[in-house]
Amino acid sequence: MFNIEKNPQSLQRHSILVALPQMFVSSCICSVLKGAGLAVLTEISDKAHFIKQNELWKPEFLLISEHFFDESIKNSNPKVKIIVLSENLSLAFLHLMHDEANALIHINDACESVFEAFRHINSNRFYFSKEYANYIQKFSLKFSSSPDLREQIKILSKREIEILKYLSTGENSKAVSERLFISYQTLMSHKLNISEKLALVGGRKSVNQFAMLNRHLLA
Repeated sequence: MFNIEKNPQSLQRHSILVALPQMFVSSCICSVLKGAGLAVLTEISDKAHFIKQNELWKPEFLLISEHFFDESIKNSNPKVKIIVLSENLSLAFLHLMHDEANALIHINDACESVFEAFRHINSNRFYFSKEYANYIQKFSLKFSSSPDLREQIKILSKREIEILKYLSTGENSKAVSERLFISYQTLMSHKLNISEKLALVGGRKSVNQFAMLNRHLLA
């Protein structure tokens, strides 16, 4: 197990395979890693090539975008530590990364977070970069186990849950706003808040579908 404290030079002699199609971010991070003495094996933009390189070189670390993430990665390189770069805020994605990877870094704070990710991995702790950590704290999300939608729904206000219950019956937004004696615009604001708290892909447009699919949890 390597030791990285304040001096990033302790990363020397450790190998990392980098696969980031975002050229500017990739160049920035690779420059930082190389400057610390880390052996950056290659910079890849093709997934098939990446998989072959991972199997061939068996690096100690992978720094990849979510596009390159595959649950079968560890089968060909069981000891590898995986750092994923993304801007995806989907709740299912965050839980998947927490269960299958070792660190999740947001694209907005990638360069400044990479060494902190190594420190957490060294301490056998999962790492969310600041951008993700702020989002998780904002909505009081928990990552000790697989996602439980019933628990996630509890972070909603009573009014938001009430709206979901009506939407789950198939009523449209206009009908729900009239039933609750609130303006259509106010209902839209509530739906936006619901989509953000639950990290629904598609924003408020996906709230109706979420309510219909999960009406058994709203009873």
